[in-house]
Amino acid sequence: MTTQLERKILALVKHSFDAITLIDPLGKILYASSSIKQIAGFTSAEMVGMNAFKLVHPRDLPLVMKNMAMILKKKRAVAKVEIEAKRKDGSWMWIEVVGTNLLSDPDIQAIVINFRDITQQKKSQRRLLYLSSLVESNLDAIWSLSLENTIKSWNEGAERLYGYKVEDIIGKPTDLIVAPNKQRELQELTKKIIKGQMIQNFETGHITKDGKRIDVSVSMSPIKDVRGDVVAVSVIARDITEHKKALDSLQNTLKELANIKFALDQSSIVAITDKSGVIQYVNDQFLKISKYSKEELIGKTHRVINSKYHPKEFFRTFWKTILSGKVWHGEIRNRAKDGTYYWVDTTVIPLLGKDGKPKQFIAIRNDITQRKELEQNLKFLSDASTILSASIDYETTLKNLGNLIIPYLADYCRIVVTDKNKQIKEIAVNHIDHRKIFLVKELYNKYKDDTANTYGVGKILKTGKAEHISKITPDIFNRVNPQIARIMRKLNLQSYMGVPMKIGKKIVGALTFSSTTKERLYTSQDLEVAKELAQRAALAIDNARLYMQSQKAVMIRDDFISVASHELKTPVTSLKMYTQAIQRKLEKRKKSDFTKPFIKMNEQINKLTVLISDLLNVSKIQHGKLELEMEAVDLNELSSDTVELLQETERKHTIIVVGKISRKVYADSYRIYQVLTNLLTNALKYSPLGDKVIVRLSSKKDYAKVSIQDFGIGIEKEYTKKIFDRFYRVTSPEGKTYPGLGMGLYIANEIVKRHGGAISVVSSKGKGSTFSFTLPYSHNNRDPMLLYQPRLG
Repeated sequence: MTTQLERKILALVKHSFDAITLIDPLGKILYASSSIKQIAGFTSAEMVGMNAFKLVHPRDLPLVMKNMAMILKKKRAVAKVEIEAKRKDGSWMWIEVVGTNLLSDPDIQAIVINFRDITQQKKSQRRLLYLSSLVESNLDAIWSLSLENTIKSWNEGAERLYGYKVEDIIGKPTDLIVAPNKQRELQELTKKIIKGQMIQNFETGHITKDGKRIDVSVSMSPIKDVRGDVVAVSVIARDITEHKKALDSLQNTLKELANIKFALDQSSIVAITDKSGVIQYVNDQFLKISKYSKEELIGKTHRVINSKYHPKEFFRTFWKTILSGKVWHGEIRNRAKDGTYYWVDTTVIPLLGKDGKPKQFIAIRNDITQRKELEQNLKFLSDASTILSASIDYETTLKNLGNLIIPYLADYCRIVVTDKNKQIKEIAVNHIDHRKIFLVKELYNKYKDDTANTYGVGKILKTGKAEHISKITPDIFNRVNPQIARIMRKLNLQSYMGVPMKIGKKIVGALTFSSTTKERLYTSQDLEVAKELAQRAALAIDNARLYMQSQKAVMIRDDFISVASHELKTPVTSLKMYTQAIQRKLEKRKKSDFTKPFIKMNEQINKLTVLISDLLNVSKIQHGKLELEMEAVDLNELSSDTVELLQETERKHTIIVVGKISRKVYADSYRIYQVLTNLLTNALKYSPLGDKVIVRLSSKKDYAKVSIQDFGIGIEKEYTKKIFDRFYRVTSPEGKTYPGLGMGLYIANEIVKRHGGAISVVSSKGKGSTFSFTLPYSHNNRDPMLLYQPRLG
């Protein structure tokens, strides 16, 4: 019978939370307490006879066998391990096993295994280990502080951030890492934590071990004991110093961008579109110039402001450029909502996506309407000047000017001039629609018949003042004759201006301009253009009239020269004959003292004869009566004879002839003799300090060339084209003018041209000149003025 103690022991074993088994050295279970069912699910009867090692997790079996071998070596040896074992349902549990070698005990003769279920404990340990690992491996600084503001825990992240080792910081006050001006702030935060609040991402300032100030973002939470009382505060701190710098930099950048946007909005027209050109954003300047509202533009394309001014190819090139990711720059003419046009200098910048393709476009424009209008106005005025200077027939030029005004500056216009009796003469009446010209003429006739007219040509000519009505209002119609108002309405008159054409204070005519479209309402700038046009037209009229007057004076002068030279020729010829007769009688009587004055007189009569001959030649040239007797001429012989004749009376210079012409030319020998004489006489006259003149003869493929070189005063380049004009005379370096009327070169040039040749000069001031002329070998019988003119050289 069991004793009372034994019964108590058995009851204790039965009701214990720990399980007890007895196994032999091979692991066979000899006994299992009834508490085994609560732990493993097996009954005691089921356990007896099982091999305990088969219930051990394969991973832990080596550990079990190692400890089994150890305790078998020594009596009463004890081993303790934590392993996983299999339950009856196949799940695994953690158990703490204590094995004791009692094989030598006669009452037991087995190995006693005590084990308890520690699965929940293991899970808690693992969770704590996991959490600890998270804390330690976290890049953020994680630390805790007591309610007395001393540091209780410190992870590696805190070590990296602040520079303190665990052993250097634990138990130390927080003022080591919290900036002095932030200590009170920390105390207030701690109070909130004790009250149960959570602090998330609070930005503050901390200090590192080396004294460096850092910006941190902290999150704080309470640490509670098992009763739920707050015993400490957990702090997670993240260094945001660089983030703050980046944020400050970003804010500065955003501010700069805001300033740039403000500047752009003040001065530029800005729009943003998607990759298809659909408008997503427009600034106030865009709305102002286009006269559309934001609602009317957002979601639309720029076709809404297309003026149809540019060809399709223009926009094809535009889209090809920006879709390729390149910046496009150019000038575009757009149409506003009210129908007016404006010009913009445009830059379109593609914004590229990650794939390198445009996802948006930013268009930055500047209003250049005034500049373009100025350019167009300058071109218009330049074209007008070209027309006005094209002819001295000012009536024709003014009619052509009317064609230019329409449609650039008006839809219909009128040009009138006044004659010397101040009578109005109609020059041009134009309308963009030719079918309505009769209406314009009818309107102007009504104005002419209405002596009390308020506006128009009559009043402009009377007052000499410009008229400008930017917008024709009903009040304007009420102020004019009803019949005139009726025609104005038919013409759909919208705007008007009129300007006088004046030379000084003298009024010579007037221009009126009328617009029939609301898109063209005349501005003060348009009026200035009209005034400038009228001024240029007035100058053209005045110049034409002055030219006609000068031509009349020239005709009178030429007629006088022609008559005077003819009238002088006969008495001079008679004078020369009488002088020579007297001179011969005196020579026969051997009165040499009396013959010298007659010799001098004869020389002056010869000069007068040449002068009269030149005047006659000029007159013939001007009237187209210079006759040429063409024949084959040997220029070598003609040049030598001319030089020989001149050399007889020339004592200071030696005239040298070099070269030879291989073929005869077809020319008037007397007229070419005149050319040679004039050129040689000039060479001698304008080289007073020289001692020679060179005549060079040469043959070219199609023409003969004669050059005459002197070493005299020379001619400045700017005057070389003038020397062939009538009556032009060259001056010396000292400003001295040489004798003569300046007709020799003019006559020579005209003779050479009528032979189909050309004359030129190469000269250097102070070094001399070389005159050259060419004559073709053949002759065109149809028109001497159209003969081949070879290039000199």
